[in-house]
Amino acid sequence: MPWQHSGIKAGRTWVIAPEKNLLEKRWNKLLTADKNERDNLFKNSPTGRKVHQSATQLPPSQDRLPPIINLPKDYAVPKIIRYAFRSLDRQFIFADARQLDRPGPDLWRAHSEKQVYVTSLLNHPLGLGPSLTVSANIPDLHHFRGSYGAKEVFPLYRTSDNNNSNILPGLLDLFGKEYKFRVTPSDFLAYVYCVLAHPAFT
Repeated sequence: MPWQHSGIKAGRTWVIAPEKNLLEKRWNKLLTADKNERDNLFKNSPTGRKVHQSATQLPPSQDRLPPIINLPKDYAVPKIIRYAFRSLDRQFIFADARQLDRPGPDLWRAHSEKQVYVTSLLNHPLGLGPSLTVSANIPDLHHFRGSYGAKEVFPLYRTSDNNNSNILPGLLDLFGKEYKFRVTPSDFLAYVYCVLAHPAFT
């Protein structure tokens, strides 16, 4: 799977939550605060997003979003989606580029209902247990184990129409000739998952 990408780095904890209504409450609290308090609540990042910055919305949209510091109190709650926070830990996140330090637009551009994300740990030795995990939701930077995240997300497809798999060109055809039947991207991923995600894998 040649295309590797980093997961999303939010840069602030309040944009992620186990329930949608909790995120809605946090958003409303942010917007009902005066500008000085809004600045503090947002949690500006030294190297990432800041409350006074505008941003281009996440793909497929190309809309330019106004700075959060200037939003009126009745501004609509941004879209909230399921999020692969950690292995076996699905949460919710604001799908809003203004709130995410490294939103990973390429991941959003390739996202679809049929997309599958494989995550692993390539920059540190692995011990006993699974060497990868998967999710249908866009993953966090540290999805696999909660730390040491890097370019360790492998989407099954390169595009949202699912017509361009992230598998070495020619490999599936080679398998098809060998096994005398058509091998799909899903077949390939299922095999890889069964071998490498097994709890007894070393």
